[in-house]
Amino acid sequence: MADRVMILVEADEITRLRAENRALRDELKAVKITPLPDWISIKDYADRVGVTTATVRNWIRKGVLETYRHGSKTMMRTRPRR
Repeated sequence: MADRVMILVEADEITRLRAENRALRDELKAVKITPLPDWISIKDYADRVGVTTATVRNWIRKGVLETYRHGSKTMMRTRPRR
């Protein structure tokens, strides 16, 4: 079993830490996670992965990325097929 260590913490520090913990908990409760759409534009894809649209278009030409045409727009799959 691990050794136990006791430390002395001032009451006002404990109060401050509890308030900070409460504020962080409230922030986490307020977060809304929105899933990615299945398909996004080439520009959005390039922005997400940190490359230029020219690089993405090269990957498309090489067959590295899955795409489909939506009218005149080429759309990129955001996650692999299952």
